[in-house]
Amino acid sequence: MLHSHSPMFSNFPKSSTVWYGLLTAALVTCVFSLPAAGQTQLATAVKLNKKELLGAALQLQNGNVALFVSKPEESNVRVLLLNADGKLRWEKSLTKVQNVFRKVPGAGAATQPNGTPIESLYPTLDPLEVFADGNTIYAAEVVDKNLTRNVKKDNINAHDILLQRLDSTGAKQEQILTYAPISPSTTVSSYLSYVENNTFYQISREVNYRKDTDEFYLNSFSLTGKETQHIRLPLAKPANAKWAPNFKEDWHLVTRYKGVTYLARRYKSDKGSTAEHFVEQRFELLGFDNKGQQVASIQPELQLGAYRTVGKKLHEPAFYIDEANESIVFSGAYQKISKNKQAPNPTTEGFYFERYDLTGRLLSHKQVVYANALSEKHKGLAKQLAETDEVTIIPDNLTRKVAAEVKIADGYVTMYFDPNLKFERSVFITDKEHDKLSEHIWLQYRLASNPKNFSYNAYGSTTPKVGETLPIYYFIESSPLYLTLYDNLLKVPEKEHIRYYVGQATRRSAPVLIDYTKQNHGVINVYTIKQ
Repeated sequence: MLHSHSPMFSNFPKSSTVWYGLLTAALVTCVFSLPAAGQTQLATAVKLNKKELLGAALQLQNGNVALFVSKPEESNVRVLLLNADGKLRWEKSLTKVQNVFRKVPGAGAATQPNGTPIESLYPTLDPLEVFADGNTIYAAEVVDKNLTRNVKKDNINAHDILLQRLDSTGAKQEQILTYAPISPSTTVSSYLSYVENNTFYQISREVNYRKDTDEFYLNSFSLTGKETQHIRLPLAKPANAKWAPNFKEDWHLVTRYKGVTYLARRYKSDKGSTAEHFVEQRFELLGFDNKGQQVASIQPELQLGAYRTVGKKLHEPAFYIDEANESIVFSGAYQKISKNKQAPNPTTEGFYFERYDLTGRLLSHKQVVYANALSEKHKGLAKQLAETDEVTIIPDNLTRKVAAEVKIADGYVTMYFDPNLKFERSVFITDKEHDKLSEHIWLQYRLASNPKNFSYNAYGSTTPKVGETLPIYYFIESSPLYLTLYDNLLKVPEKEHIRYYVGQATRRSAPVLIDYTKQNHGVINVYTIKQ
């Protein structure tokens, strides 16, 4: 999704009959038959010790799943490897050298002067990154002199990277990668780490406040030889002028896909913008290979009159990789073109949907006008749609269809389109109906080999990215899996859930469901899903 829903949903029906009745009433404006729900079978229940948290979960190439369990302000990370059938295979340990703290409003400064440990706020292992290459697990951590140490290591210096590895048998190796020589006053943070062809790669950000520099680099270290790289990536420095405090420019990791790392930004245009109340926003996506060469570039020229009032809550359009169609999509709301750029409240007309190939060549540009893309019974909602400046785009890889959801004053409008963006139907539910649904309907996370693509592991942001969660609420008719995941929500009280992860099926096994709950100080229930 491009924007997530606030986690405020509770009081869903206890009976599956009432539950599916609510779903049908809320979602269906045309008749379709729901697929038969499958069954979940408990394979393993992992009881956590007091204060232990599930910081991350990975799925390896062979379908095995790795769970990473840690305690705030402690160095030991337990790694539990599950077979593809959900049974525990082995348990090993990794080391987390440092802690990250966040200042939280209302938290007791006397008891926690440094702030709150970040893993107490949401599932993460920051600043430790975990990822997999094939069936080998890696953990990488950049040493930062400004972070609190869990353990003392005399042979590792600021900016160096501690790289740990667990092979398929659980055998552990550890090595220190010496970072390129840079100023001691420069802070280094990792945006993405991965291993390919026996080489460790990292996209890092180097910030020096004294010198007013903010730069991105591709680093690489051969794991079998001595070859290294430290290549500056040509990413423009964010320009955050004081006169536009609500328009924060920054580069964000989109994903790594088929050998290319994609980063994107929103920035203020220097054409026609003024320093008073209005700015024009532009967008850019760049892709880089393992040599730091730019191999993809997109600078959309929408010419849609995309002007925003700086004081309003801005909703950014987004880029995402459409794996089903091997393309890059750029989409968001647009406003009517106005000759008067100082118009106080520009009217939102609809959303645009641009598709590019993986190098950035424009394949198609389409615009959907909200007033046209509504079923007859919902035409009266067109005025409210014109008053909002956000849209949530939800693609479904199974059917290749697209849903577009808009929050309006009275509730939520969802419009459904075929793969060619031909309008099919619209659905409206009130805020009251929406609030009866479980938050976990929207937050069923897909397991992957690199959770750095997951928003929860990226600098405190917890808004899911497109493709990070399964769109089961919107496309329940697409797959028995989606209906099974709905059904599973009835088994544990809403307040007991912390997070769900859904694995991919393999040739030898069914998909697994990781259900991380608060039961008895924390239990991770691992289910296989029979469809």
